[in-house]
Amino acid sequence: MEDIKTHREFFDSLGTSYPAAAGVTITPGTISDVPVYWIEPAEAAAGKLLVYLHGGAFAVGSITSHGPMVSHFAKAAKRKVLFIDYALAPENPYPAGLNDVLKVYATLNDVDVEMMGDSAGGGLILSVIAAVEKAPKAVVLLSPWIRLESDLPSHEVNAGKDVIATEYLHDAAKAYAGVSPDSLRFDAFPPVLILAGGQEILLDDSRTFHARIPQSRLVVYEGKQHVWPLTNIDTPETLAEIAQFLTAGY
Repeated sequence: MEDIKTHREFFDSLGTSYPAAAGVTITPGTISDVPVYWIEPAEAAAGKLLVYLHGGAFAVGSITSHGPMVSHFAKAAKRKVLFIDYALAPENPYPAGLNDVLKVYATLNDVDVEMMGDSAGGGLILSVIAAVEKAPKAVVLLSPWIRLESDLPSHEVNAGKDVIATEYLHDAAKAYAGVSPDSLRFDAFPPVLILAGGQEILLDDSRTFHARIPQSRLVVYEGKQHVWPLTNIDTPETLAEIAQFLTAGY
């Protein structure tokens, strides 16, 4: 991946597309030497914690790019959110980022943990669930990148319609050098909500995983691209879907 610094700066600039949700605080912290951010709305359900893993092809993404979007998720779902700023490739290839998440996850023993992630963050959640004894209570996957080979039919069907390209994902997968989440095996899987855009090249990642997990719900938003709320949070149907899933007890 060429000029990673420039690419990270561009990706972070997406976080200026709209402001954070009113009444939501974002506070930096550290857990087990891993940088984290606490994103907390004025009204948050007691005893619940939503752990968020950001996307960015395992190489870009931060609280700067994702903080505003996640703040709106937190407010809509009335959830305190723990945003994990895990190590990124290519400087820190697999399993560095996964290990960061696992170190933090191991400390979360006194709350009901839920997890949400977009794109690569969604795939990373699958790696976490495969590695831990106690899975999260529920999972929300937004445009998840699950098959790192990036060779399912939607890559061809939606080529040129999406904000990302298959070639970029191929380069990112090589830099990450990790296990493809679609190859993982699960004895059981928590209730999962999968949200995908009808125009994204990763649409079949969502469809295939939905078919594999009987207790999953898949919602496809026609005309939407990859991780559409990142640049336009004016998507009340998406916010309502997330809130309904988490607050209704899955």
